[in-house]
Amino acid sequence: MESQEHFYILLLPIHSQGVPLADVRPFRGVRFNQHHSAKVGNELCPPFDGISNQQRDQLLAQSPHNVVRLELPKPETEGADVYAQSAKQLQDWKNNKVLIRDEQPTYYLMKEEYTDSMGAHHRVGIYAAVHLEEYERGVVLPHEHTRRGPKEDRLAMMEACGANFSPIMGLYRD
Repeated sequence: MESQEHFYILLLPIHSQGVPLADVRPFRGVRFNQHHSAKVGNELCPPFDGISNQQRDQLLAQSPHNVVRLELPKPETEGADVYAQSAKQLQDWKNNKVLIRDEQPTYYLMKEEYTDSMGAHHRVGIYAAVHLEEYERGVVLPHEHTRRGPKEDRLAMMEACGANFSPIMGLYRD
């Protein structure tokens, strides 16, 4: 099957014809320090809800800095607090300069290639910060009906770590 190219903006501004605009801004990202990485791709993982236990083990073996250690940590002991474990790992990586914060706010270009049952795809977008708005304002619209368990899990992870390890994807019609 022929490769398909898709372009996405990762955070959703709505056109201004009578609708409030989303407040979309550059931000100071935290990213992998290239001096600690042989190949940045070895540090990446899929979203948490698409990772099997077997795939998590493969990602853990791939790099001591694979973000799966933050996104979906393997409990160190039975009943361990994985949120606290992830927060500690994040702080360790920051302290050891594995992860660094950029000096200036910026928009981050994202290019992704992947293959699924429909064939090869290319996706291009940006990472940006967007101000949270109530859905009723019509600035940002919900994308799907999400399950309570995963939402509670990700909220607990964000509260423990002060970070969201997977981007929230949005679309913008131009």
